[in-house]
Amino acid sequence: MYNTADVYTVQEIMDFTRISSETLLQILGILIKANLLQCLDTELSPTSDIILFLGYKNKKFRVNLNLPLRTEVKREQEQTEASVEEDRKVIIQACIVRIMKMRKTLGHQELMGEVMTQVAPRFKPSVPNIKVN
Repeated sequence: MYNTADVYTVQEIMDFTRISSETLLQILGILIKANLLQCLDTELSPTSDIILFLGYKNKKFRVNLNLPLRTEVKREQEQTEASVEEDRKVIIQACIVRIMKMRKTLGHQELMGEVMTQVAPRFKPSVPNIKVN
């Protein structure tokens, strides 16, 4: 785009590239932070002018622009946490079943202590998580 002109609005860039506004704002933020582009406004909006910085100089041979996007990182983190919690829930349930099959009758405190000791090598369970299962 910047081969034909030096200034575009965010809306023009969005229309030309067909990138969603959320993703485009993050990418433009990265490029502005790296001083490849300049924006006179403090906050990026669809009417903000994005100017190509023609005086860009950098001593490094390569500039890393492959920074992870916040939405993708957040989504991945939520999915990972959900799957870990589900796996832990299954492990706790299996541990409780194994203990109760072995002991037949057991008090609540003894059961909680036994579950904590058996699950401790894998992860540190919280008491409310054990009570839920």
